Amino acid sequence: LFSHLSDPFLDDPLPREYVLYLCPTGRLAQRLSDFWDASRAQCGKNKAHNVFPHVTLCQFFTCEDENAEGLYRGLKGVVETWRPRFPTPLRLEHFSTPNFLGLFVQDGDAEILREFAAEFAAEVAKTADVKVEPHKRQLHLTLAYQFQAQHLAKLERLVRAVDPELPCEWCAVLYSRDIRYAGHETLRVLYPYIPQNDDELELIPGDSIFVSPSEHGAQGGSEGWVQGTSWISGLAGLLPENYTQKADESDTWVLHSLTTTSLTTVLKRQENLEMRKLRNTPPPSSQSFSSKLWLQGELARRSLFVLRHGERMDVVFGRQWVAQCFDERGVYFRSNMNMPASLPQRSGGHRQFENDPPLTVLGVTQARLTGEALFDVAAAVDVVYCSPSLRCVQTAQHLLKGLQIEGRLRIKIEPGLFEWTKWTPGNCLPSWMSNQEFTAAGIHIDTTYRPLIPVAQLNPSESYDVYVTRSFHVCREILADCKQKG
Repeated sequence: LFSHLSDPFLDDPLPREYVLYLCPTGRLAQRLSDFWDASRAQCGKNKAHNVFPHVTLCQFFTCEDENAEGLYRGLKGVVETWRPRFPTPLRLEHFSTPNFLGLFVQDGDAEILREFAAEFAAEVAKTADVKVEPHKRQLHLTLAYQFQAQHLAKLERLVRAVDPELPCEWCAVLYSRDIRYAGHETLRVLYPYIPQNDDELELIPGDSIFVSPSEHGAQGGSEGWVQGTSWISGLAGLLPENYTQKADESDTWVLHSLTTTSLTTVLKRQENLEMRKLRNTPPPSSQSFSSKLWLQGELARRSLFVLRHGERMDVVFGRQWVAQCFDERGVYFRSNMNMPASLPQRSGGHRQFENDPPLTVLGVTQARLTGEALFDVAAAVDVVYCSPSLRCVQTAQHLLKGLQIEGRLRIKIEPGLFEWTKWTPGNCLPSWMSNQEFTAAGIHIDTTYRPLIPVAQLNPSESYDVYVTRSFHVCREILADCKQKG
């Protein structure tokens, strides 16, 4: 919403277009990913590259926003009912024509999938008031189509390396796209551009731009400029095409639901859940059966949870929120019930809250409820890394409260996790609270932790590429350190 503040269509009640796919996971999915990369590198992009590997179960359909929860609920219920009936393994066979290469679902299995899609359509008609048309043609997974004729032989060689009998578990996956840009070409911004005229569009590296096929054909070849709409902001304008590259259509789709069709996977998850509950119990001293069971729980698959902070004061009460709740002596008072009852003391005074705001009462509640939700599913949290922003540290604090492990687990403050510094107002970074100030405020901080990227190494006006590289480096090092320590 922040980014779309000036979007002229922000309040338009436009429904999104949804589609239900069957997507592979496991070794077959990895092999298909390798084929995607190799075919693009050796033969250039073809139409299959616009979307990830999948089997289409229905046509795109629209659903009003207020009915989306009913759509998710309907899909989940149908998958749970049909899970014992899904063909395992799903039998696939190679199929090719001069302009198409793919894997066809064998007839018996395809009929079961069609019945599943028909029941999904009937169920969501009741739960979400939508009309879904199941896919009527031969069910298949496309590998390549609309490619240049001279690439056929090379693509066929690459396809033969895809073994359709590789181990695979399939997931029913629900995606949506913006109905306004269906059929548009998607461009990915490579370089920043500051508009020189009122009719031009600002370009931010990493953003996606929607360009209509007619617009692209009319202007792209002659002047090198095209009319496009930003995915990030919703604003439209002219842009230099050579600042972008073609992207995949599905890059801007939204994933709403991913449900495994494998009964075996569900049973394994239930078993792992029981084992993870044992993490709160010390391991027995002897190598008994229970000792081995505890060890298996310890070796459960590692998970990485990435959380954004809760609702923050400046977003709710505006940039001048500090003036609303501090008097002329700098004493805090609560002028709204969504403001916290008190704020931590800062050595630099209350003005430091302006660029480093705390959470609202609702933000604290969001964080605690998230922790409680993780606790309810027996999610195991062993280590917490956090940006130095107060809103993030408070989110981590109340998340741990919800998990009922606050005090037993200390927060590691990592400046390398701070947001893109270009979003920070002014030419300097916020004055963050020290570990001592956090501790005085009752927040349990790991004072022995040494950051991967100290504050002094953060550039107040870093480029987008530097931000992405920084984030990648920090996440990689954190995962490596956790793996090393077990």
